[in-house]
Amino acid sequence: MKVLRSGGAYLEAREWWEWTGLAVVALAVFLAAIQLLSLHRGSPVVLAAALLAAALVAVMAKRATPRLMERLRATRKGRLGERLTTQLVARLSDDYYLIIIAPATKRQMKPSQVRAIALALAASPPPRGTTR
Repeated sequence: MKVLRSGGAYLEAREWWEWTGLAVVALAVFLAAIQLLSLHRGSPVVLAAALLAAALVAVMAKRATPRLMERLRATRKGRLGERLTTQLVARLSDDYYLIIIAPATKRQMKPSQVRAIALALAASPPPRGTTR
């Protein structure tokens, strides 16, 4: 089967943004730690403010990281499934057509929300004047 276009651009961009989100969280934690280490001999008010800011960053990082990791894991699994399906379908002979039936919506479907996709493989009709 000829593969005219394989997917992956949407999920690739989504994975990039999820990695970026994790990098931002790690950078925030790193900067908070540097701030605490640099102010260990400062005035008590400045140190208290730095501790409060570091605690806030730590709480936000603890809440955001599991969600980011789960979304990243799901996106990577979706990319893998897309790639494996493309490879599997590409091995079929040119006698088959791939028909994808999906809901006609204007919004972008997320991989976790794909519900109504059906794959149908149908043998192509023989050319006129020939028999199988």
